[in-house]
Amino acid sequence: SGNPTRDTLAGALAELEGGQGGVVTATGMAAVTLVAALLEPG
Repeated sequence: SGNPTRDTLAGALAELEGGQGGVVTATGMAAVTLVAALLEPG
């Protein structure tokens, strides 16, 4: 989203968890919608 604070938080969480990247959403529902959009039908 171009939000530097959100980008910093996502990077910090990824580093703590040993991941390569991260995504931060404003709400749980936004996170659920994001995951649902990434899944393929079936």
